[in-house]
Amino acid sequence: MDFIKDNSQSAFLMLKNAMRVALYQILFLDKVPDYAAVNEAVDFVKKTAGQKSADLTNAVLRNIIRSKDTIRYPDPTDDIISYFSAYYSHPTWLVKRWVARYGKEETEELLVATTINLYSLSALIN
Repeated sequence: MDFIKDNSQSAFLMLKNAMRVALYQILFLDKVPDYAAVNEAVDFVKKTAGQKSADLTNAVLRNIIRSKDTIRYPDPTDDIISYFSAYYSHPTWLVKRWVARYGKEETEELLVATTINLYSLSALIN
């Protein structure tokens, strides 16, 4: 990404993580208004990676907000592994392993717990 001010791997990683946190807030948290999630992510990216990266962040997140009602996840009755993997943002190989070891119900509890804990950790870091 030529437009990143720092042009380092860490700046690119910060941009991706800021977008991930904002996306989680937009899609899963009711108490955080969409505009606030976008604003915080854009401000963070602007400080760490520059204006062009902030503009990209703003455009991507606003586009997701406009289309978030049309996002469709895999049907859990057809393919629970793909559904869990997409909905909870966990790798398919891990979801397969957990379903085989713990069953569907316990796997979903694990996925919820790890998703919440990962979000809490990233909020503390930022």
